[in-house]
Amino acid sequence: MGRPDTKKRARFIERYVDAGNATEAARFAGVPAGSAHTMGSRWLKSPEIAAQIRARVEAELGELAPTAVATIAELMANPQTPPSTRLAAARDILDRLGWVPPKRVDTAVELQERDLTELSLVELHEVAAGRKGVRLDDEALEIIAGEKMPEGH
Repeated sequence: MGRPDTKKRARFIERYVDAGNATEAARFAGVPAGSAHTMGSRWLKSPEIAAQIRARVEAELGELAPTAVATIAELMANPQTPPSTRLAAARDILDRLGWVPPKRVDTAVELQERDLTELSLVELHEVAAGRKGVRLDDEALEIIAGEKMPEGH
């Protein structure tokens, strides 16, 4: 078997990153049309070529990152942007920074596992609030129990 044609592979990678189509990229690299699909598929399965494609895509995306972050920040700060879009933009920025909101405790599972009479007062507060570590004041408990209407109603 002959040595791999590194120029063809390089042209394949270049075109595949731009077009996303292995057959088209193989034809661009000089592979005959009749075998372009097979050769493109084979090249994509090559760990070396896949790594080179990944590196090229990551480099191109890295170049776009500052513009993307600026766009998200602009959407978030613009008062004319719909509130849901502004919130999504803020969440995207926080997510990129690694600031993930704490997971909400699944109180439904806790309730199925234990009878309410077995829960402590602290646990009852947490279940009513839907979050661990939260203690509701008496007014909030009265509202949840339906004994009091919230202000403005």
